Amino acid sequence: MKTWELRLYTNYTINPALSEIFVTMELYKERIMNQNHLFKYVNNPLPDDIKEAKDHGYFDKCQILIDKYLETSIDEALRNTLILQKEIIKRLPNEYTYTLNEVLDIIREYVPDFKDEEFNDYDIDYIYINDVKYYFNRFLEVMVNSFPEFTKRLKKPHPLAIHNMEENSLLKDTMRIIKDKGSISKRITIRNTIKIKDEYFKEGDILVHIPIPKSSDYISDITIDKIYPEICYLDDDNASQKTVCFKEHIKENHEFMVEYSFTNTSRYVDFDEMMNNPVHLQYLQPHFNTDEEIPHLIFTDKLKELSDKLTKDINDPLLKVKAFYDYITLNIRYSFMPSYFVLDNIIDYAINKSKGDCGVKSLLFIALCRLNGIPAIWQSGYTSEYNFCGGHDWAAFYLEPYGYIYTDVSYGVDAVRYNDEERRIFYMTNLDPYRMLANDRFYADFSIAKENFRADPYDSQLGEIEYSDHGLDFMEYDRHKEVIKIEDI
Repeated sequence: MKTWELRLYTNYTINPALSEIFVTMELYKERIMNQNHLFKYVNNPLPDDIKEAKDHGYFDKCQILIDKYLETSIDEALRNTLILQKEIIKRLPNEYTYTLNEVLDIIREYVPDFKDEEFNDYDIDYIYINDVKYYFNRFLEVMVNSFPEFTKRLKKPHPLAIHNMEENSLLKDTMRIIKDKGSISKRITIRNTIKIKDEYFKEGDILVHIPIPKSSDYISDITIDKIYPEICYLDDDNASQKTVCFKEHIKENHEFMVEYSFTNTSRYVDFDEMMNNPVHLQYLQPHFNTDEEIPHLIFTDKLKELSDKLTKDINDPLLKVKAFYDYITLNIRYSFMPSYFVLDNIIDYAINKSKGDCGVKSLLFIALCRLNGIPAIWQSGYTSEYNFCGGHDWAAFYLEPYGYIYTDVSYGVDAVRYNDEERRIFYMTNLDPYRMLANDRFYADFSIAKENFRADPYDSQLGEIEYSDHGLDFMEYDRHKEVIKIEDI
């Protein structure tokens, strides 16, 4: 077994009370196979008989057909595709759990006069399971969050509607302060816990990852304040998906916890000023972070068609960015999504459906930038407001001589919902200070990689757990994120 010592880096301050109990940690033996690498095959076509069975929701038949194929001599690409699809098909029904009658009953708890035929107006995703339609299990959140006319009809309070009103007020006030003063800083403390649900617990060797903040242009002064258990490994800022990792032979079920603090400083970037003084046109733009990245950050035919349409007669890279941002914020409706684990082609989904969540929109924005030679990167972590902490994704594009400029197309869409054009433009080149950055790449391994399928193979926001023989999906463990305090700096 290989032994790693805890690494202490200059960007960390460890609570002195903890410094003596951080010891060494044994890591898994070098992995022969990381199942999460199979996602590079997610867009590969399926054999016709398996595709037909999957499209009609005959998932048991799918598994039988896949097993028969795997027993034969097939090429490696098809074998890997089928191994991956076997797990996707296993998880897919957990994302779509309501029949139409069940959906309508739940809606009428909140809107008693809702008529059956109205539901067709809301474009809720569904799949067939044994030729019966089952709807996305977050359908109500989609309707509350994305359709203001539905929200106005609520006769029973919904937590998401309350949160949206509070967030709207907070972000509007924060934007004004940033624009008036030029910057704003917040000191934020967050506690993350993760625990296997009792019904899925067993004694055995487990590996646990919990996201922790990365230093960046706007994240600084990170401290690790509390942690349990104390034997762990802390990533440094070189990790694309930064975590604290625990490994133990667990005999009794218990939670894993980390509490940390960091400072977020948002500095105002004035888009109009850049346009009025186009110094960027005097520089050659760099070529890093302009490539495709399999499986989802890819230049599909649909993406190329859209790009050609949006950039016709535009040469200025900043104006291209504006065209991409405008298109997404004004045309791609916000919609909660199934787990990315079960999605095939995120870019084409956004274009075809004209909807998506923060990650879908961010990937589309990044792909459009990269296709046009504008460096762009993924960023994600939490939105960490006073009464709320939730997973969130955003992006950054690079422009000489400014460097990376941060953008949040999802918050731009939110501003459209409130008819706030000033705030929509603000989020094209700015972020608010209420966020924790943990990841700067989509579909990256952990430093201590999971051997088995992750719950989310692409992003790290909710934490991950695996036993030595299988990974846990989201329904098998509890996650809790809490903002302990926010202080003005």
